Amino acid sequence: MSQLSQRKIAEAMGVSVMTVSRALRDHPDLAVETKARIVKMAREMGYTSPKADGVEKTATRRVSVIAYERSDSKFSAFDSDIQRAIFLALQRECQDNGVETVIELAKSGQIPKSLENQSVESAFIFGRYTHDDVAVAPDIPKLAISSYIADNPLWHVVADNATGSRLVTEYLISQGHRRIAFLGDKDPLTELYQQRADGYTIAMIRAGLIPDVRYQEVLEYYDVASLIDGNSAVVVSSDSSAFGLITMLDQLGVSVPDDLSLAGFDNLYELCHSNHLKPRMELTTYGPDWSLMGKIAARTLLFRSQDLQGPPVRITVPGRLVVGKSSARAKISPKS
Repeated sequence: MSQLSQRKIAEAMGVSVMTVSRALRDHPDLAVETKARIVKMAREMGYTSPKADGVEKTATRRVSVIAYERSDSKFSAFDSDIQRAIFLALQRECQDNGVETVIELAKSGQIPKSLENQSVESAFIFGRYTHDDVAVAPDIPKLAISSYIADNPLWHVVADNATGSRLVTEYLISQGHRRIAFLGDKDPLTELYQQRADGYTIAMIRAGLIPDVRYQEVLEYYDVASLIDGNSAVVVSSDSSAFGLITMLDQLGVSVPDDLSLAGFDNLYELCHSNHLKPRMELTTYGPDWSLMGKIAARTLLFRSQDLQGPPVRITVPGRLVVGKSSARAKISPKS
């Protein structure tokens, strides 16, 4: 069957070309009623299945990987070691199941070609997207990976952000720290950092301690000086921000962990390979299983795509506490 005739059936029924293709291939993820309606329409329009040497041609399954990038960013979404680890696991899973992937980089507000042309059966969504971005091509199932927004309309596979932040905070508390601040990245296009702040807050309240949550877009000397005043430890919402904070502390003559203990989130040190510059310090952090996230995302999209059209569900991927060199036991002040 040609792409043109698929499109005619799709236009007649008000569905995507890929939905028609899946119905005619008897794809298991498509609802029985939908298949029956499409097959009936195809017959009424005079469709007969094409043959090649007596064997029916089977269309290749194709999905897109759409990475939304910030308009003010100089970096690609896949410059991130985290995104690469997720994508590689996802790609392997797709290849193992004979599914072709189409990679697209997009800015918020742009319509990716694979969605505009409806040339894919479903899509993985990476990066920072908006409600308007994911409202495009509503009949194409979509799954968000790693990041999600408030009132998220999509199924999403994410790290256990609250638990991870709670675990690193509890570890610092177990090391005798009582004045612990939280430093979060200010980002309106993701709920990740709010979830991590919540985990920190839960740990502090459970221990009978007073939470100190701060958000900022750019670290400044005054902010850093204020942050460390009276605190013996800081939980930072991401490893990349923690590394930036260490540089700022160095310039202020503050040593990590001798003067201030730090904990992060992501376990970037372990992700960095020989072709990337290793961070100079192995942080105490929480390391999500990023490869497992990619594998789970792929299997969900490939085998449960029809479920993705229903109410959004969050699939949480576990990780582990990693004790590094950025934290130490709290110093006990001598009695006066």
